[in-house]
This record gives sequence, structure tokens and C-alpha cells, in this order.
Amino acid sequence: TLKLSIEGGTGSSTNELAQLAQSESLAPELRADAWTVLALHQAAKGKYVKSVHAFEKAEFHIRDPKDRAAVRIQRAKSLVAANQLEPAGQLLRDQIGVLGDDDNIGRGLLMLGETYAATNSFELSVKTYREFLEFFTNPGQREQAHIGLAWSLILQEQFDESALLFEKLSTDAGEAEHRKQATYKLADAWFGAEKFEKARKQYSRFLKSYPGDDLLPQAMYQEALCATRIGSTDEAVDAF
Repeated sequence: TLKLSIEGGTGSSTNELAQLAQSESLAPELRADAWTVLALHQAAKGKYVKSVHAFEKAEFHIRDPKDRAAVRIQRAKSLVAANQLEPAGQLLRDQIGVLGDDDNIGRGLLMLGETYAATNSFELSVKTYREFLEFFTNPGQREQAHIGLAWSLILQEQFDESALLFEKLSTDAGEAEHRKQATYKLADAWFGAEKFEKARKQYSRFLKSYPGDDLLPQAMYQEALCATRIGSTDEAVDAF
């Protein structure tokens, strides 16, 4: 029942679930299940702090280490949503020792990395993505982590390393959308590194590869800007 509660939940109201969870007549595993479902209900309603507390209550009644770790991962995700990033990160890292290479931990760390980047904590974002890549093997998640890492490196002005990552992703990424993003961001990385000839050629490559894309106007503008930076005024005029 614990697994079902984590993946789905029930149609019970929050009040009913709270009463059920607090019932001392229930067996510990059922109370854990009720607290878990209550926590999921609260998270779905955006009540992340209450969700965190409910997950903690659930953990208290769980004996199996792997089941407890699974609930702690859920609690970490609520902590991320509540912008309590440092305790969320530590909680996720602690579960690696229990569950190892687990996709749920991986998703939590990717969520943490994205949130660090969204709050301009780029150094912590880079650290989180690197930690993920050290431990986890899921190909789709690793691709997502490489993209997040490369983008965070750009925002930290570490353009050369970012360019290396985006160059590989532009050809090797499994998802077409990721290849497209990497093709464009590779040009941005070269532009940030002030390697304007490389950037110009990459923007041109993007324009030829994705002629109908929404980024077309921006890519054309950036290509022209690169041309002005390297003194190719005729090309710049044609592009503008």
C-alpha cells in the first residue's frame, strides 16, 4: 500500500486523511500510508511546508529502510518546492547510500539543480548537476543533467566548458528538442567567449538546420552581430 500511496493517492479529503493518519488504532504501516497520501494531497495543493511535515510523520512509522528512503525523496521534493534548497539537497544525497542509482533520487537532484539555476545560484546548480553525473546512469536523466550543467556554466561565464558540452549534445542528444537547443546554445557559448567567428558559423548552422523555428529572428540578429564584431560589415548589413 505504501508504493500505491506514493504513486497515486486516494480520493479522500485532506481532513479525512488527517483524521485517519492520527488514528492510534491503525497499524503503523497504515498510518504511514495515510500520512504519505496526506502529504501528496498537500503538495498537490501547493502547501509544501505542510507536506514536508506530513512526510516526516510518515517516516516515523516506516520500518523498512528503502520505503523510508522513498518517502524522504518525496519530502526532499517538497522542500525544493518550498525553496528550502540546502536541506533538500542533503536529504537527497543521504538517500543515495540507501537506494543507490535510483531514478527518483535522480529526478529530485535534477529538480534541485533547476531550482538553483532559476534562483541565480549558478555555482550550486553546477555542483548539483556534477554530483548527479557522478552517481546516476539513466540516459535520459543524464542528458537532461548535461543540458542543465552546460546552461549553468554559460551563466557562470565558463564558456569554453559549456561549449564542449553543447557541441557534443548538438549531435549526440537522444531527443530532437535537446539537439536543437544545444545547437543554438553552442553559438551563445562561443559568443560569450568572444569567439565571434565560431559563433557566427554556429548561428548560421542553426538557421540552416531549423529554418522554421521560433528562434529564427534571434539567431539572425546574433549572426549579424557576430559579423559586426569581426568587421564583416557587408555580411552584417545583409543579415539585418
